[in-house]
Parts: sequence; structure tokens; C-alpha cells
Amino acid sequence: MVDPKKKGKYIGMVGALLVHVAFILLLILVGFALPEQQDEDGMPVMLGEVPNAFGSADPSLVKVDVMPETVAPKVQETVEQEMLTQEDEETVVIKPKAEPKKEEVKKKPEKPEKTEAEKAEEARKLAEAKAERERREAEEAARKRVAGAFGKGAQMGSKGTTEGTGIQGSPTGNAPEGASSGTGGYGTFDLGGRSIGQGGLPRPAYNVQDEGIVVVSITVNPAGHVIATSIDRKTNTINSALRKAAEDAAKKARFNAVSGLNNQTGTITYYFKLKIIRRTIMGTVYVFFADGFEEIEAFTSVDVMRRAGLNVEMVTVTPDEIVTGAHDVPVLCDKNVVNCDFFDAELVLLPGGMPGASTLEKCGELRNLVLRFAQEQKPIAAICAAPMVLGKLGLLKGKKATCYPGFEQYLEGAECTGAPVERDGNIITGKGPGAAMEFALAVVELLQGKDKVAELKEAMIV
Repeated sequence: MVDPKKKGKYIGMVGALLVHVAFILLLILVGFALPEQQDEDGMPVMLGEVPNAFGSADPSLVKVDVMPETVAPKVQETVEQEMLTQEDEETVVIKPKAEPKKEEVKKKPEKPEKTEAEKAEEARKLAEAKAERERREAEEAARKRVAGAFGKGAQMGSKGTTEGTGIQGSPTGNAPEGASSGTGGYGTFDLGGRSIGQGGLPRPAYNVQDEGIVVVSITVNPAGHVIATSIDRKTNTINSALRKAAEDAAKKARFNAVSGLNNQTGTITYYFKLKIIRRTIMGTVYVFFADGFEEIEAFTSVDVMRRAGLNVEMVTVTPDEIVTGAHDVPVLCDKNVVNCDFFDAELVLLPGGMPGASTLEKCGELRNLVLRFAQEQKPIAAICAAPMVLGKLGLLKGKKATCYPGFEQYLEGAECTGAPVERDGNIITGKGPGAAMEFALAVVELLQGKDKVAELKEAMIV
């Protein structure tokens, strides 16, 4: 009989054996199933995990080589971009070039050290260039300020609304027509109806024996200043002195200010006539004295003329060189009439006052001198009662003249105006003591021009 313990041990061993056999069979079955799933997916080949993937076992993989060929251009583009970037970076680095520049800067100071004259000349040119630049900037700034002060801007295209009669202005400011106006018979202007400023049309200064008409084209800004000039083709003389004199005078002209920013064009016409050429050395003005002369008339004339730089001689017509005025003011004269030949006489001036003027009229030497001046068309001046000397000699016939009230009867044939001062041709006459300053300035203007008169007025606060 079998022992039950041994029987259970055998049965357990057999059962364990069967379990292991069954497990082994299960593993085998599973092992065979996995490769079939790998062949269907093809994943080992695509990932390169199979060593034989690099061989020629599977021809289908050769077609995959096309993919790297399409990728290759991308790699080349990347390389080219990197090369361009490297080249740009190399050009930015200018370290080698910086060193020569430093050497050049060091060498430059060596040249001025050798020639100080060149250094000074260069400094002078730089200073001149700077001054010219600053001048132009100042002019431009001034022009802008002036332009801004006279209008709303260049965009104003309308002429505006006009009422009543008159000439409507041009939006461009360049009116071809306008009222012409002249001063003193020596010139006229045409500037679209604009008027000349205070002082009138400037007189040209010239000293040549020639005549003609010079037409100057002008450009005037809104402020009334002449900013450009040129000789117009209507000019009928080729004399350069007359042309220059006309153009210089035109540049000094001042017209009324207008609104707007546009410049205006026009003309100034100067008429040159033959005239007596004055001596390079200014002659002498002779002022004649006699007892009873009007002090304020004589002294004002002498003072103003000497301030103007004229050579003035005080001449007595009496034997005594000391004469006493109408208000008991004595004066020592420079010369006596009998001791003068008057070879350098530029102008003769006769102050008024009584009996001084009457004494002058009776002086033979003085009468002869006045007649010679009249014949030569040289300037003669008389004030207050003294114009009677000229009137009795018949020198005022057909001329405008003035004198102290009550002496008109002695001005034979004259047009007595009663004005403070009258100038007609070569003769200047004054009304009385109150007109002494205006009379003296008229004499200076005749001899030296308006510019000198303006200078004197400013200096004397007239």
C-alpha cells in the first residue's frame, strides 16, 4: 500500500511540471506572433534600428535616398547665409584702418609748423568764410522777419475786394502799369502805383561831361527797399559813369511799404544833362559883411557851411575889417573886398539886415563879382533884404524868388512866392531870420548834395 504523503508529493510534482510545460508553450506561441506584427508595421526599417538596413538586402529602401537630395539645397542655403553674415561682420571691423588715420592726424600739424604764413592765411580764410556765412544767415533771418510782418503768406492769391474807383492790385505784385512820378525833373519812376518815400527820388552823383537817359530796372520788397537793380535796354547811353551813377542812386530809393510777401518790379529813369564840372579842389564860399548886417542870417550860414567842410571866407565891403551887426554884435572879418581877386570863388552869399544890405548894393566890386557869377551860371545866395541887390541888377527876371516882406518892389521881374527858401537855377533866396537854417542847408545841398545835408541834420538834430 502506497504511503499517502508520498502520493501527494508525486501528484504535486506532476502538477508543477505540467504548469511549467504549459508556461513554456505559451511563451513559444507568443514569440512567434510578435515578429509578424513587426513585419506589418515596418518600423524597425524606418528607424534604422536593424543593422541590415544599411545594406542592399532590401531594394525598396534605395528610393528613400531621394529624401536627402531634397534636403541638400537647404543645407547649402544655410551655409551661404552664414558666409554672408561672416563677410558683413568682417567689413564692420575696421581696426586695421583706424591706425593709419591716427597716424595722418599726427602728421597734419607738422605742415603749419613749417610755414606760419600758410597757417595765418588759412585762419584768415576760415574767418572770412564764417563772417560771410553769419552775414547771409542774418540777412535771411531779417528777410523772414520782414516778410512775416507784411502779410499772411505767399498763399494769398486773391486781389481782395475793392470798392469805388482806382486800380486793383496784382496778386503777384508785378503790375505792368502804374502812376509815374518824378522829382525835380531829373528822374521818374514806375512801380505799379507805389509812392516814393520821404526824401524823394535819390539824385545820382556824377562828374562827367556827358548826357543821356539811363533806365534802371528795380526789384522792391514789401518793406519798400530796393533789393536788386540792373540796366534796362531802354537806356540810350553807353557811358559807364552815368550808368553806375544811376544804378547807385536807384539802390538808395525807398518806397512805401505794402502788405504781402511778393516782391515788385519796376523802373527808375534818370535824365542826365550836360553840366559844369566842378574842380577837384573845392573853391571858396565868400560871405559879404557890412555894418547893420543880420547876425543870425550871416552866422548861421557861415557855421553850417564850415560844418559841411566848405572853405568859407568872411569879407567886409567897408574899409574897417571889424563890422557891427544890426543888434550890435561886432565881428572881425577875414578879408577886405579890395584885397581879393576871387579867383577861387565857388559861391557868393549875401546876408540881409539894414542898412547892411543897402551898403552891399552900393559896393562896385561886389556888383561886378555878382554879374560875373550870373554870366557864368555860378551859384549866388541872398537872404532877407539882400535879394534886392540881385533884383536891381536884373538877375531875378522870370525867376522864382523870396525876400523879407516889403522888399518885393526891388525884385524886378521876379515871381515872389513868399516861401521860406526858393531855389531857381543857380540862385537861392531866403525870406528872413527864421529861415536862416533852411537857407544855409539849401546852399550846402547845392554844393555837396542831399547826403551831406542829411548828415548835417542828424549831427545838429535839425
